[in-house]
Amino acid sequence: MYSEAATQYKGENIWNRGSKTLTSGTYYVQIANRGAYYPATFMFNLNGHNWISANKVTCSQSAIQLSDIGKKKVIAQTVPANSDDKIVSVYDHLTGKTWDWYNSNKVDYDGIPSSATAPGKHKWITFKTTNGKTFTTYVISPAEKLKKPRVATGYNSAKFWIDYPNKLQTSVRIQVLKKGKWTTAKTIGYFSCGNSNPVTIKGLKPLTNYKFRVQAYANGMTGTPSNIVTMKTGSKVKPAVKSIKIVQRKKVTVKGWWRKHWVGGHISRYEWVPPYTYTKYKVKVTLKKKVPKIGGMWVANNWVKGSKKSYTVWVPNGAQKGKKLTIRIRTALGKGYGNGPEVKKVIRVK
Repeated sequence: MYSEAATQYKGENIWNRGSKTLTSGTYYVQIANRGAYYPATFMFNLNGHNWISANKVTCSQSAIQLSDIGKKKVIAQTVPANSDDKIVSVYDHLTGKTWDWYNSNKVDYDGIPSSATAPGKHKWITFKTTNGKTFTTYVISPAEKLKKPRVATGYNSAKFWIDYPNKLQTSVRIQVLKKGKWTTAKTIGYFSCGNSNPVTIKGLKPLTNYKFRVQAYANGMTGTPSNIVTMKTGSKVKPAVKSIKIVQRKKVTVKGWWRKHWVGGHISRYEWVPPYTYTKYKVKVTLKKKVPKIGGMWVANNWVKGSKKSYTVWVPNGAQKGKKLTIRIRTALGKGYGNGPEVKKVIRVK
């Protein structure tokens, strides 16, 4: 090979055999064509490659499930595969760790055991080449499967107690099965969950079986639905009260105690509450008629099983101010579900 100059085609000594770094210019190549048939095709490979730069990096999977990390091999390869541009570093976005010992057209290794901090689609691994080309793979972190909620039904509503999701960014969909299709009745945020925050949905039909479930939702990802809760709503019939009579009285003595006063999570002072007595009352509630299709009755916070015409119970507390005693009554299918509408009666006591 020699460059174009005044000495071209002049003698054998102008050929510089072996490796040579080419610069810009015109070059001539001598071809020995002994035995070649005309016309002939000649292929050239100058110095191994004529610097083939990777135009991108491909991965065997551009996105995988979070559960697949550690189970699948991730293979990244330059395009074209025989590029002079090598993969020189691998960066894991989930752990913030960089592997920079690669110098190859292909990277083949077991998945890095990372875990995403929130549900959604996350950058996982970025591959970088000598020439600065990059390609990023993604890992899909689904929303979690929530625990089965606790449910108490009324005659036209249901109350839910939902455990907190493991991720703060997660909201919860309360779903009801209607005509064979799961529909979302209400969506609540993370901070609306917990045992102290029951959530109520309305618009249900009385004396009807319903199937409920909850499903986590976060950053476009829905979790596997919870196990199903099947509950029945109660009767919408209000008990018609005929009479309420006091059948027994009992004096109750309460011992004195020191009452704590809290400020900012700390006890600020103690207050002595002296002993006192009050009267506890036993009442008989008589209905005009039995209420059908119920499992029992709540009378003054007491659960009494069975459909009856009269109920005799102790009222938990004594009379309120003005010698008034409040009696609340409602039907229910069971002790924790199927509650009917409440009837409130106030009687005077001596």
